[in-house]
This record gives sequence, C-alpha cells and structure tokens, in this order.
Amino acid sequence: MVDDEVLLTAQHQDDQAETLLLALKRGSGPAGLAAMAADAPFLSRRLVRPLLGCGRAELESYARARGLCWIEDDS
Repeated sequence: MVDDEVLLTAQHQDDQAETLLLALKRGSGPAGLAAMAADAPFLSRRLVRPLLGCGRAELESYARARGLCWIEDDS
C-alpha cells in the first residue's frame, strides 16, 4: 500500500456477531468485546469496512441478482 490508500474489507453484520461470540468464548474482557470499527487507522493508513451495516443474506441476494460470484472463505 502507498500513502493515502484505503484498505476496504467485505466484513458484514454476521461477521461482527461471529467476532463477538468468539471473543466471549475466549473470555475476552471489555476491550476485547468491542465491535469492529467501520473506519479505523491501520498501519498509518485507513481500514474501512463499508458492509458492516449489511447482513450476509442481503449481500448474497444482491450478488445473485447481479450475476456476481459469492466466494466463501475458509475461516
């Protein structure tokens, strides 16, 4: 990445909930239970998660309606 670049990720509402449940399972304290930020500093740049307001089903439906491929990661 070069200066002023922004890293966008495709994390969504369901990922947010999964992250919270995994943190609870690990016994995380209050700081570890914080929600993922939609916009945060990252390695002197910005990390933006524009899809946190959308659920997985909504995103899959959007992709299908537009002939886009849905790729599931192994995590």
